[in-house]
Order: sequence, then structure tokens, then C-alpha cells
Amino acid sequence: MLNRFEHYVSLTVGGRCVGPVRITGPRLDEVFADYPHPREVGALERAAWVMARQHRSMNSPPSTG
Repeated sequence: MLNRFEHYVSLTVGGRCVGPVRITGPRLDEVFADYPHPREVGALERAAWVMARQHRSMNSPPSTG
């Protein structure tokens, strides 16, 4: 039995049959390794609030008083 995203194919290259050849798709844990994970949602939310406060303070009109 093949794992998920694994396939066997036969190809014709230059008029000759090649294969079967096993091909494997990308592993999603490798493709998305740099993206946040559910365990890190709290840190992501805190970073978003910090960025929002910085953005707001840089773009707010000067205080009068």
C-alpha cells in the first residue's frame, strides 16, 4: 500500500516506456513549517496587538493640550 501523496507512473520519453516510477508529493508539515501552529496562537495574538498599538500610535493625530 502506498502512503498518501505517493503514486506510481509510467511515462513515454523519447518513444520509450519508462517506469513504473514512484513519485511523492510534498509533505505538508515541511511545506508549512514556517507558518504558525495552533499551540502558538497566543503568541501570534499578542504580536498582533503590539503591532496594532504601534501602528495606531504612529498614525494618530498629535495630541492637543
